[in-house]
Amino acid sequence: MPWERKVNNMAWPRFKFANAKSIDEAADMLKKSNGRAALIAGGTDLLHGFKDNIYSEYPELVVNLRSAGEEYIKEDKNGVNISALTTLHSIETSDLLKNQYSVLAEAASTVASPQIRNSGTLGGNICQEPRCWYYRNMDNMFNCL
Repeated sequence: MPWERKVNNMAWPRFKFANAKSIDEAADMLKKSNGRAALIAGGTDLLHGFKDNIYSEYPELVVNLRSAGEEYIKEDKNGVNISALTTLHSIETSDLLKNQYSVLAEAASTVASPQIRNSGTLGGNICQEPRCWYYRNMDNMFNCL
């Protein structure tokens, strides 16, 4: 297929990779791609999908959000602000969240494995596609509701 390349004997799609300097720049890249781009922050979900060859169509452009900002957890008068680049591990171990917003810290501690939590970001996990056991089966390539 013209879209694939072999990496360690695995088929990977060919795509361009762009580091967004800001969220506005990332949004502009997505708009200009005509639906042929994907966002990546931590990369754990998208790259896993590439590895398992589960997508019927692959993006032509992958836009990196990690280059567009910083990781933070800040409290203000309205509540707590968590950047999209904050890892699940940081949410899980934040003293502020454990003490003031414990349900967030507890939820983050139950998501995936410790390895995924160390690299998976809040933004990346919000943007993940819906999952079900059919969806992750390579023989059943369809959009899971």
